[in-house]
Amino acid sequence: MSLNKINSFIDVDLFFQKYFLKNTLTNNYVLAETYREVINAGKLFYYETASNVFLLVEKENFYQLYFFLNNLNENVHLVTDKPITMEIVYRGAQNKPLDLIRFWERNEFKEHLTRDNFSLIHGKLNQIELNKTSVQLKYAETTEEAYLVKQLFEGALDKYTGDLMSINEIFTFINNKNIICAYLGNQFCGALQFEVKNNIIWLGHIVTDLNFRGNGIANLLVKKYIEDNTLGDQSRYQLWVINDNIAAKSLYTKFGFIYTNKSTTSLLKL
Repeated sequence: MSLNKINSFIDVDLFFQKYFLKNTLTNNYVLAETYREVINAGKLFYYETASNVFLLVEKENFYQLYFFLNNLNENVHLVTDKPITMEIVYRGAQNKPLDLIRFWERNEFKEHLTRDNFSLIHGKLNQIELNKTSVQLKYAETTEEAYLVKQLFEGALDKYTGDLMSINEIFTFINNKNIICAYLGNQFCGALQFEVKNNIIWLGHIVTDLNFRGNGIANLLVKKYIEDNTLGDQSRYQLWVINDNIAAKSLYTKFGFIYTNKSTTSLLKL
């Protein structure tokens, strides 16, 4: 069955009333304002069965799926012109929702990536001594840097779960002084993007160019991200990291980040 477009938030509210019940399984964490934005952009769709409903937000190269499941015995056959991805959040590996994942596997999805949430309170920051280096850090300012950052991130991050940014979003982060660039000599070699949400300084993206790895660039970027966003010992930092990315986890734990016992598994239908 093909998708149907949602043209009003009233329709979303009706779906919530009908399908979001006491024991409903859902991965919905979208704010009402976000739903209004995607509806106004003509990018919200739904698929409905007797007991379940599925909301899909159209992205550039895929659909992001949010489910409201009341019956795991129903079959779901989503027909779309792009891949579909979703994420399921849970508390710790021992609570991974295997029955829910098997439901989606029966309905043409496959497990894609698992990410872990790491957190740091500034009062527990480890002081790191870094080797002297000629790497220079600066906040992104120019249009050229915006496109360099976009190319770097798109070449390294997963296109379905990497929260890739449009060029307009990158310009917004640049205007807010939320992107740090690294240079070795005159060569752009890395970048880190962050933002403040609910008094937490989130590290969103960090990438070092493959040709410049081994120069301590990621260490320098993380250190500056923390130093420039410190209001006191209670300053809080968080990030998501792919759970089998040992190098990245080592980087973060070196500074004092710890696993919050929260993970997310993404599933993908191509």
